[in-house]
Amino acid sequence: MLARAAQGAIWRRTKATQELRALLREYYPGFLDAFAGAGHTNVAMPDARAILAIAPTPALVRALIGQTLGGSIATLRPGSAEAAETKRILLARGLWSQYLEVGIGPDPEVFTKAPVLSSVGLGAKIGIPSFSSWNNPEPELVLIVNSTGTMVGATLGNDVNLCDVEGRSALLLGKAKDNNASSALGPFIRLFDESFTLDTVRAEEIRLRVDGTDGFTMEGTNSLARISRPFEELVSATMGDHHQYPDGFALYTGTLFAPTADRRPRPGRARLHPQDRRRRHHP
Repeated sequence: MLARAAQGAIWRRTKATQELRALLREYYPGFLDAFAGAGHTNVAMPDARAILAIAPTPALVRALIGQTLGGSIATLRPGSAEAAETKRILLARGLWSQYLEVGIGPDPEVFTKAPVLSSVGLGAKIGIPSFSSWNNPEPELVLIVNSTGTMVGATLGNDVNLCDVEGRSALLLGKAKDNNASSALGPFIRLFDESFTLDTVRAEEIRLRVDGTDGFTMEGTNSLARISRPFEELVSATMGDHHQYPDGFALYTGTLFAPTADRRPRPGRARLHPQDRRRRHHP
């Protein structure tokens, strides 16, 4: 009975979180981008709820920011003096979070994704550990960077995410992200040239659709123009005096994709199935 009650509680919490995320995507996308972008999908975390309680609508957020900061947080340059002052003000009001830190702080979130040589390509099966019952794909632009730190091309990538693991604690990011076949790349690498440049991909939109044999579907879009940090900054934070890559590296650039669809009849679970067909594309 206890196990059944716990499962019911998990289902109710998951359903409420998904409904909240769907409403935020429609009516309050700026909040969702702050707490559900770049893989962070737990909008029910305490600091997110605290901010919603103080400023439950975009209008109230604008008024709060205008009153305390004199402008819009969207115009802040991450790592700037203005961003540091914003952090000081939000800390004083109890509104700061670890996700805002990587959003407008001096350092972007960069971490190792999948063990060496464990990424998979077109047509291969991605890796989802059996202990995860809530997970989703994350469509991203992946930059191909050589050993000197020069961006030489781009491809598409699936940053497989274990929502239930990361949602328990940000300290479990490695367990949620760094698994065999948790990185899928392809179908090919497009090298940069005169007709395909960094500016070309800065304006791209990556679209994802998942079709299951059980009738389940999930769609989403990742707009690269809305990523807060330039590609050059992400590369310099990844590679430098502190960290070298003699063979180069593939750099996932983040996603704004936050799925809201729930998968039944398995209550509380939005797990991908091996038979699912996943399609990623850009215009």
